Amino acid sequence: MLSALQKHYVVSPEDKHTAGRRKRFDRVVGLVPHSRCLYKTYTYQAAVVTREEVELCVKSELERESLWDDFEFYCFIKAVDNTWVACVWVWSGSEVTFDVEVTHVIPALAYEFGLTEHPKCVILHYENHSEWVAFIDGGVITKIVKVKKMLTEVMSQQVNSFSDVIYGDIHKSQLNISAPITSYERTIPRIAILNLGKLPVYHDIANPKTFYKPALAFIFVSFLVFIIDYSVISYKKDMINENLVSLQDETKDIQRIRAIDADMRKVISSVAKIKSEQQRLAKIMDNMLVSLPRDTVLNQFTYSSGVIVISGFSLDALKLADVISNFDNVKNARLIGEVVPQKESDKQSFKIEVEVE
Repeated sequence: MLSALQKHYVVSPEDKHTAGRRKRFDRVVGLVPHSRCLYKTYTYQAAVVTREEVELCVKSELERESLWDDFEFYCFIKAVDNTWVACVWVWSGSEVTFDVEVTHVIPALAYEFGLTEHPKCVILHYENHSEWVAFIDGGVITKIVKVKKMLTEVMSQQVNSFSDVIYGDIHKSQLNISAPITSYERTIPRIAILNLGKLPVYHDIANPKTFYKPALAFIFVSFLVFIIDYSVISYKKDMINENLVSLQDETKDIQRIRAIDADMRKVISSVAKIKSEQQRLAKIMDNMLVSLPRDTVLNQFTYSSGVIVISGFSLDALKLADVISNFDNVKNARLIGEVVPQKESDKQSFKIEVEVE
């Protein structure tokens, strides 16, 4: 039923026709040719960088490395052991345009990757008269190699020894493939792959008119139930309010004494907690003054909700976290971000997060 309400189209920059008479909620995927992309993989330690920070790190690296000022990129992130692996395609936004209005922009090879189900396989990708081989292991594209005539025999051996699951068109391939070609298990890529290329203005849902009548019926019935419940609740509320007023008059003095006692306990507890935190922070600061190397300079010290963040400069910033972790009242200490060497000195800029017990 969903496929009847929501059509799926695929277009490329070379297509000059429109995607039929497209409805509002139809999906039109613009494929970026792999020949116009650069493909890279980035690896980040999961203990240092969170899943939400990986794409920001990738964008920062591309801004430093990219060949284009108007670059656009597609990033697929997967957890592998204790690391985040980011598979990234980057291209020039001005060189890749579509004559039709698209709802998604996805690299062509990433689109084919979304059609696969096997965690270890090979994709044979074709564009015009060129061919690329993508090696997939553990659900991650480990490398993409362009097939050249002088290397067809070597590439054929690599493909045949890598996996028995090979996707592509044997009639277009320059390689000598021994295993039978596998058909894609899906006609539309996995939704996770599509969502990574979805444009913000598009809402990937079926036509909502189909649900108008049942939605209106549900709202009407809910409104009737609400009126009945409101009447019953109002009556019970009035009865409870009368009993509550009578009870409050009888227990007014007791409530006042309990309120004063509760306020005093909160004040005493807050003071004790603040005093304990101050003592722990003072001990940690004393340990820093005594134990940190003399070449270390701290330029920022902040504390919030049991976490201290310090930053500064040192000749060997990597050892500071281990030194601080051995302090009393310290649960854990770890470096945040990268250690950056300073141009004007031999010192390194660092930022350390310290968890206080």
